Amino acid sequence: MDELILDILQQLRANSQGALDAHQLEVLLNSHNSGINSSINSSDRKNLIPKRAILPYFLRVKDQNTKLWRSWNVTPELEARFIQSVRMKPRRTASGVATITVITRPHTCSSNCIYCPCDLRMPKSYIANEPACQRAELAFFDPYIQVAARLQALHQMGHSTDKIELIVLGGTWSDYPASYQYWFIRELFRALNEWPHSPQHIEMRTDWYRSFGLQNTEEALSSFVAYRQRTINTGAATYNQAFHELYDSSQAHQKAWLHMCATFDDLLEQQHLNETAACRVVGLVIETRPDTITPDNLRMFRQLGCTKIQIGIQSTRQEILDANLRRMTVAQIKRAFSLIRLYGFKIHSHLMVNLLGATPEEDKRDFNNFVTDPGFLPDEIKLYPCALVAGTQLVKAYREGLWRPYSKDELVDVLVHDVLTAPAYVRISRMIRDISSTDILVGNKHTNLRQMV
Repeated sequence: MDELILDILQQLRANSQGALDAHQLEVLLNSHNSGINSSINSSDRKNLIPKRAILPYFLRVKDQNTKLWRSWNVTPELEARFIQSVRMKPRRTASGVATITVITRPHTCSSNCIYCPCDLRMPKSYIANEPACQRAELAFFDPYIQVAARLQALHQMGHSTDKIELIVLGGTWSDYPASYQYWFIRELFRALNEWPHSPQHIEMRTDWYRSFGLQNTEEALSSFVAYRQRTINTGAATYNQAFHELYDSSQAHQKAWLHMCATFDDLLEQQHLNETAACRVVGLVIETRPDTITPDNLRMFRQLGCTKIQIGIQSTRQEILDANLRRMTVAQIKRAFSLIRLYGFKIHSHLMVNLLGATPEEDKRDFNNFVTDPGFLPDEIKLYPCALVAGTQLVKAYREGLWRPYSKDELVDVLVHDVLTAPAYVRISRMIRDISSTDILVGNKHTNLRQMV
């Protein structure tokens, strides 16, 4: 590794300005790996140097091996060019803003849509196998620990973290108690204000959860929810019913959750500190439903520092909303859009194709209406195909032949139409959820769906 780093530094010095491009780095990396790669000894191949290992090693030497670091004679300007050359996933912060997604703790939902996942380990609509959800579980859904872990990962990949957009996911935000909302956002700001974090502090915070008897291993979590999850999957209980039976009787969760409260003044203190912090919040996103949008809630969102609202629309047709037990009206959706704009937030909407009762041609007309009717006109769209997962009421409709997933050609045709129809100012940010194919009973399992479109 040392020889590779010295070669990269030498080439950067020879170039005198700018970073190495991907091809130049690949040539150097292949040159160092070629001897190992051609070896017939499999143990030697374990010493192959992956690109992702270069920067963490470089930073570790800087922090822990002063003698070696000095021998490299790395100036601040050369260090910046080196990091730019070996940075992983450079598009992640190409806009100058690093995005951090966090998940709130499990909680009940005031709706019960037939397609919505009901994983008791998660807030409703999320599944434990999703990457962000896995990270959240390991962190006991603690906002501070989640942010600290993502900052560390971004730092090790070579990304700038001076400007941060926080995306808070987890079902319907407005269903959580106000005291929890203030606490959760306060801890997000605190984590950014206190960067860099000592491993001891993170471990101490983790031990605090364990002191209540909470666990974060896959085996323990699966065992904890197993019985109640079966009652959901068999239709014997709703998510909310099973949630109360499971979590209300868990002293460990109740004791820990009792401490998750704060006031607006507590939050305000951290917001003021963040104005001069090394990692500043430039965007804050929460997600909720149109029927929860009220002037009071929007004023609270403004207090939290929210700049954008992710809002689940799913369809603009009343008959489709009704068929999928989406407890709202088209009029409520339009009023929500109007209020959100009035209060100055960006609108990031969720729209689903292939819902119960829909057809490909109707979905095309639905999208046309969504991006042309003055009552809607979102700034961004997550465009999801409906997929069947265990524990949802849609399973019954599928078994009875009332719903079927679109074929690949049908689905791609609808999405191609939608992309071509979308106005230039509308960003389609997603086309699939991060749901594992093992969790999808039937429906789209193509992870490269957007590429196909």
